Amino acid sequence: MSPKVSPPESVTPDSHGKAPAEKWQAAGSGAHYTSGRWSSKRREHRDPRAIGRLLTEAGIASGTILDAACGTGRLRTTLEAGTRRWVGLDASASMLAEAQKQPNDTLLRGRVEHLPFRDGAFDAVVANRLLHHFHQPEDLRIVLGELLRVSSGPVIASYWNAASLPAWKRRVGLAKSEGPSGRVAHPTSRLRKIAASLNAELVSTRHVLPLFSQQSFAVFRKRER
Repeated sequence: MSPKVSPPESVTPDSHGKAPAEKWQAAGSGAHYTSGRWSSKRREHRDPRAIGRLLTEAGIASGTILDAACGTGRLRTTLEAGTRRWVGLDASASMLAEAQKQPNDTLLRGRVEHLPFRDGAFDAVVANRLLHHFHQPEDLRIVLGELLRVSSGPVIASYWNAASLPAWKRRVGLAKSEGPSGRVAHPTSRLRKIAASLNAELVSTRHVLPLFSQQSFAVFRKRER
């Protein structure tokens, strides 16, 4: 069966006037992400391994997992382990073109700010390398609110941790900043506060190589009403 990809949509700019991860919208960006994004296999597989462990710890051995934004589909093998079913969504046509090279019928083009799914449609939601593209707390609140809305279980989201050594170096000028439209680190307390405003909680965090990488993971769950 051929992949079902929804018609192209425009991407809404964030508070700084640029679409999040605008460079990944460009033609050829998907091919670059697949072939040239990672400096080593070890780095390439670090995120999938961490997410696989977090899903296991959360007890998600089966069910349907939303991968938003899925990029080129590099998490698919991890998210489909066991009897789980993977659904990928991304705003980039170039990324989805690469993801389509793996036979599937579960790809959609869409925006994380307006997910085209009913409430609680998925057993879990994964958002890897997404939140660090949103600078403002209100933008984070909108995105996290959508991720939580469509999940009946955990939301596992990576973020750049403001408490990491690389983030500190950027703040004090020892490392180059990416500028007002680049990626940004957030304090864990900010994510916890935003989750609470959405009637959810930040259940746990996992810091990946805090002395060398800003990449961390947070697990969120909606509170029982």
